[in-house]
Amino acid sequence: MVKISILGWYNHHNLGDEAMLEGLKYILDKKWINGFDVMNGTEPLPEIISRINKSDYFILGGGELIHYDKIYLPFKHWIKQVEVPKMVYGCGVTSEKLQSHVVDDLKSFGNMYVRDKVSQSILEDYNIPVELCLDPSISLINKYNIRAKPFKGLAVIIPTDRKDDKSDAGIIKTNIIQETKQQLKQDLMKENIKEVILLPFGEEDNNDYESCKVLSKYLEKDFNCVILDKPPVKQALKIISIAEKVYSYRLHGCIFSIALNIPLMVFAYHIKILRMLKTLCSEERMKTQIY
Repeated sequence: MVKISILGWYNHHNLGDEAMLEGLKYILDKKWINGFDVMNGTEPLPEIISRINKSDYFILGGGELIHYDKIYLPFKHWIKQVEVPKMVYGCGVTSEKLQSHVVDDLKSFGNMYVRDKVSQSILEDYNIPVELCLDPSISLINKYNIRAKPFKGLAVIIPTDRKDDKSDAGIIKTNIIQETKQQLKQDLMKENIKEVILLPFGEEDNNDYESCKVLSKYLEKDFNCVILDKPPVKQALKIISIAEKVYSYRLHGCIFSIALNIPLMVFAYHIKILRMLKTLCSEERMKTQIY
């Protein structure tokens, strides 16, 4: 029996990150595992290292955790203090140029599994052994046995917004709700949508509920709008599965829709969305579903 420690952006009220964690646990839930110790990086570094070294195996799991100047935590060579076997699973790489200490630290991992082809190519250019894996959240579709059963005239919108791009170096657009709401309404009308469900995926880093309220107020004269506040992962998957079409500003709204083969339009506010679409979709499909 082994204990596994996991480090990532967890317990921040972000549905995508919680879905990655739940999917990771589901993939690893074998009889030989004796539990998980999950950390989110807000703990003091000595505590993180101590907890990792008390486990039998360490996973840096999910999200854009590999940056040009650090591997998630803002400390050089912190990973060298980890004494147990370790892997990267389901992560992305945010920059094409990595500082030498980051490259050195990445080579200390026993296994490296990234979730998109661009991240794989970046690491291969640095001669880092790496393999491509699916985002661990996709496994939840099988866990909950969810299949697409679309309701005619029903759309699901998964919005977000960032009014200050300093909060995230990967942001392509800011105030994206205001910039795209007219395009969104036009497409809803073209698709003969009557009912709209708005799903807020983020709370702490992005207050998506506020974006839902803005869109609902804008759309309510033409569509019957409902906001589901703080949906758990299973409920969000079920709601997406009954949509005739999904409109997503969020990465995991895109991932779930593609995995369920639901028609999708994407507002690619973040470069990680484009990278995942290139990994999961053909170029022809991408041309038809990105605003």
